[in-house]
Amino acid sequence: MAQRRKRGSRHGITTPSPPPPPPSPPAWQRPQVGLGLVVFAAALALRLLFAHATADRAWGHGVFLKGDAPVWIEYARALLAGRPFELDLPIHPPATAYLLAALWDGSDAGIASLKALWAVLGASAAALFYLAAHRSFGLAVAAVVGVITAGSTGLLILSGSLDSETPYLALAALSLCLFVDVRAGPRMARLAAWSALQGLSCLFRVEHALFYGLALALAAISWRRGAPARRAGRGVVLVALTVSGLCFAIPLLPWHVAAWAKVRRFNTEPAADDPGQRAVRRVAATLSWMPWDDASRAQREALPASAPDAASVFVDWPVLHRGGGQVRSADLGILDEGFGYRPRPLARAPFVSLYGPLNFALANHPRANGGFSRAALDDPPPLASEPARYPPALVQGLPPPDLSFVYPPHVRLVNEGYSVGWRWLRARGATGVVAHAWHKLRLF
Repeated sequence: MAQRRKRGSRHGITTPSPPPPPPSPPAWQRPQVGLGLVVFAAALALRLLFAHATADRAWGHGVFLKGDAPVWIEYARALLAGRPFELDLPIHPPATAYLLAALWDGSDAGIASLKALWAVLGASAAALFYLAAHRSFGLAVAAVVGVITAGSTGLLILSGSLDSETPYLALAALSLCLFVDVRAGPRMARLAAWSALQGLSCLFRVEHALFYGLALALAAISWRRGAPARRAGRGVVLVALTVSGLCFAIPLLPWHVAAWAKVRRFNTEPAADDPGQRAVRRVAATLSWMPWDDASRAQREALPASAPDAASVFVDWPVLHRGGGQVRSADLGILDEGFGYRPRPLARAPFVSLYGPLNFALANHPRANGGFSRAALDDPPPLASEPARYPPALVQGLPPPDLSFVYPPHVRLVNEGYSVGWRWLRARGATGVVAHAWHKLRLF
């Protein structure tokens, strides 16, 4: 039987078919993945050697960086012991403390193991940043990124302290890896997974919500402006944005239900375990004989639950010092003139934590040096400018040494820190703001 000849064959000679393409190598044998494993191994080795060479192996923080590591360790110990931490208020994002509590038994002997895990997270972040750069810019750029992130002194130091930045950087790098697929088109499964990852990242660092918003906006623009064959319609984009928002909220929902209940309870029920509250109660008991008229009593009772005892002390004492025998409605103005703030309830529905306004004010205080500064907490109250009108012991005893929710100026920073910080920034002028920002970048 004559064989079928291919079109174009000559003299009855058939052209052989091309050989099938070789099978794709396993993922771990691909050059980009293999180099990523090299980056991870080098980064991990450097971090473990760095930890071995320093004297901080058994410390929660590093010898070069303390950060908030002591806070996370005490927070985790409180979770393990089932006791409230920081007045049971959501002052800090919770995920770092919950991660430590899940991996640790609370003993000092377990610190070294935790730091080894932090080294693994730091090395994973370096490898993921390499992969993200490879997916977006190619092998040459990715190799440079891998070398920098694996050997960066700053990232080595960061991995040696049990702070939130190391697990957060690993999640942020993973987000960048996945964003390439998200930007390519609104595929709902990938978009949902990426969005849930963004919500989880916010539980480590609240400001990640800004990245999520900007990245989602960029993705939506890419979906609408893609090639005609792949361009998404307006309806599809709106559905994708809705799905993303819902999936972003899912990891956040349990924490916010609990956190908002804690804030509501703090605003309406006196905190029994607040050392500052106990101190002012003792002083208030010595002044309890001072009568208050009906109007002043009504104003005091309208204050949040953490404030009435402190208001009694901060008002009774100056009234007595000035020779008064009864507190009247106008005397409540002492809170405004002497402390610059009449206590108000804490924000009822903060996003993840309460520390955003406070940190903004601390970072932009006129005496802030670009890094973390307590200057705003240490500012003397307005009454210090008129010491003769107030009891000397009151003037000399303020401000308290730590953040206190019975001290009106501190409550003001927690509630109104953004407006206070912006006012301080505006007072610097344009040149001062640029210099302040440049100093922060130099420290970074």
